[in-house]
Amino acid sequence: MYPSREDFDQKKYLSQLYKNVSFQDLGRGAKTLEKKVKQRTEGLRSLVAQNLDSFISCKDTIDSNPPTSAYLSPSSFIHSFIHSFILSFIHL
Repeated sequence: MYPSREDFDQKKYLSQLYKNVSFQDLGRGAKTLEKKVKQRTEGLRSLVAQNLDSFISCKDTIDSNPPTSAYLSPSSFIHSFIHSFILSFIHL
């Protein structure tokens, strides 16, 4: 029962992993997890807000410097990555 296997059954895995945990403890754990996710999200938003000019500058630099080789042309990948990265935080 390994998460990396194709036949992984998450319900069975979780039921075995938490079979001796009370419902109240599961609720407390869920609240703690939710709090941690919220803190991390806020931290990432802050990081992006503080560095948005740098991200945009990097994107502009990549866009203004054409690649020198087809093999070494990460321009479209980086452009797509930066664009997706920025959009993901704008929509948080």
